[in-house]
Amino acid sequence: QSTSASASVAKGVADGLCLNTTLEHLLMEQCALGPDGAAALSTALVSSNRRTSLRRLELAGNMLGPGAGTYDLFEALRSNSVLTRLGLRMNRIGGGGGSAVRVLSEAMGGGTCRLCSIDLSYNELRCRGLITLSEALAVPSCTVRELILEKNDIKGEGIVALTDAIDQNPRSSLATLSLKGNDIGNGGAIALGMMLGRNATLETLD
Repeated sequence: QSTSASASVAKGVADGLCLNTTLEHLLMEQCALGPDGAAALSTALVSSNRRTSLRRLELAGNMLGPGAGTYDLFEALRSNSVLTRLGLRMNRIGGGGGSAVRVLSEAMGGGTCRLCSIDLSYNELRCRGLITLSEALAVPSCTVRELILEKNDIKGEGIVALTDAIDQNPRSSLATLSLKGNDIGNGGAIALGMMLGRNATLETLD
């Protein structure tokens, strides 16, 4: 169906979530939501909605893109203290100059956001996007334990920024890091190795 029709469905779902107090997992993968659908769902995540019990939101393959609707969704995370798992695989969020990634990073590192797991695979983040995300990982209040970054065209420069951020955060809780399918090169591998020599929280590295 069209993205406009899917956005209407997303609005209906969001309206229901604002009243629901028991649903914990919502999987809306490959529903052609687009940025309008993302904006609609954001209304269920903002701080004014104290009733939601939603802990897991899966939005893989929804063509969210880097636009305003995606900004709204990420901005809503800043004031949400319930959602802990967010799946954004295959949504091309890294385009548009990285503005959407900036909003996501600021949400992850500030406010009451309590995200523990985030999947950003296949989102065209590249080094610029990872450098921006790494700023959040350096913040002591960041709660991310699992970060999935598969196939994002990330090279050594991005890995160095990532490992520096992990090193800088004495309260880092990152336990799982997936970098599968990226061209990190020798420099990135060396940076990861040096970080592992100082790190006491990472349990899984792919």
